Amino acid sequence: MNKKFILIAGMMCVFLMTSCTQTSEKCKSPTVFIGDKCCVDSDSDQICDDTKITPEEKSVESLPESENTSIINEEKPETEIGGLLPERKFGMEQLSAELSRIMNKSIILKEDNIRTDQFIKDMHQKSHTFLTNNNEFRDWVIEYIQNPDEQIESIQEFYDYIEADKWTGWNYYVNETTWKWLYPPITEQELKEIDQNYNFNTNYRGEIYSAWVDIDVKEKGFQTESLPIAEYQLITMILSSPPQEKRYWLGNWEPFLIVYKIPCTKDIIIYHRPDYKYVIEASFWNYKKDEITNTWQREIDGMKSKSVPRIKEILKFCGVKEDAVNYGEFKESSSTTQKVHNWKVYYARVFNYSLEAEANVLPADPDNETFKIKMVNISMTSFLDEEYFLSLRVKIELETDGKKRYYYDASLSPQGKFLYGEKKSVELSVRQNERIRKNTSMIIRPYYGETDGGFYQYFIGKPKILKLT
Repeated sequence: MNKKFILIAGMMCVFLMTSCTQTSEKCKSPTVFIGDKCCVDSDSDQICDDTKITPEEKSVESLPESENTSIINEEKPETEIGGLLPERKFGMEQLSAELSRIMNKSIILKEDNIRTDQFIKDMHQKSHTFLTNNNEFRDWVIEYIQNPDEQIESIQEFYDYIEADKWTGWNYYVNETTWKWLYPPITEQELKEIDQNYNFNTNYRGEIYSAWVDIDVKEKGFQTESLPIAEYQLITMILSSPPQEKRYWLGNWEPFLIVYKIPCTKDIIIYHRPDYKYVIEASFWNYKKDEITNTWQREIDGMKSKSVPRIKEILKFCGVKEDAVNYGEFKESSSTTQKVHNWKVYYARVFNYSLEAEANVLPADPDNETFKIKMVNISMTSFLDEEYFLSLRVKIELETDGKKRYYYDASLSPQGKFLYGEKKSVELSVRQNERIRKNTSMIIRPYYGETDGGFYQYFIGKPKILKLT
């Protein structure tokens, strides 16, 4: 009996050893047989490397329940966790690819190096970079917040940042130069100071202003499954002058603007400007403001059937939690501001500059009784960023013993962009053979001039008086 048991046990050992040897031989180097499979075990701890959790992969969810609860309560109250924006786990190339898939066309996001205005300078100062796929229409824009102190942590912080009354991002969509040409309407007293020839009651609403512009800013939210999405509108209609009941559409100062503001990650905000048929001014002749606004709203409502599914996919790609709707309060708003434009008032009330002049005068006879003007140089320094000066000119008179006479008229319009604090000079072609007497001064008066059914001049600022002899 004992011999038989020993024999059976021996046969079983031989069988198991053979089986183990055969299985081990099936694993090719550098793998070894552990458990029921071949795998790599680099530290020989009898645990396959591909089943280990690295420190980088370890998350709150992978911790034991008790430890999980402890960490949540220590860092954030449980009710606030859902309102946090995710860390970014993708590159700009991946975001471009996702937007291309959603829109079914190629979208390549690049930093916008074309805009160099003050808004972009201010944003760069805060380490905010703008990327877009289209430098003109800007249908997809990414605001990339590189400064950790500026990054947005939660849904509520996002709503606070993009709130219409605080949001400066609208500057990215408008022409900064022409936008600065608008200013509040002036009072009757201001008008009298500018030009004594204009009567406030008869000419104020018509001749003194070439454009009355209503600036309407509206922001409201429309609901996705996750959260309200901010729908921002900027409407700038040029209307006939008041009274209100007689105001009709004359044009648009800027094209109609609608922008969807989409939260993504702590350092990424996505702005989407959908394409619409009123990009170029539609014809609304004899339409009143309310009629145009209602037409525009119907256009917007029709866009949402396409926009909402796209926004949902973007939120999912970014990792914004589906319960984010429970965290944060979105504020709707609406405001109207009336501004006007006319070059006369612009140069008198908005344009800020300084004027300098110098002249070189030499004796024209041995007794120093008469003189010749050899050179006149006029310099202007602008205290605004300007790109377009129209007919900015200077009129020069000579005054001798209280008697004035015309001497010269020249353009001061600089070529190219005029940056803040920049000085540009004009050297006049003087009359070489003209003589002047003692006690002569040069009176230099800058003015705005244009031809509109007849030439007229409108002087700006105080004249510059230069003593010559």
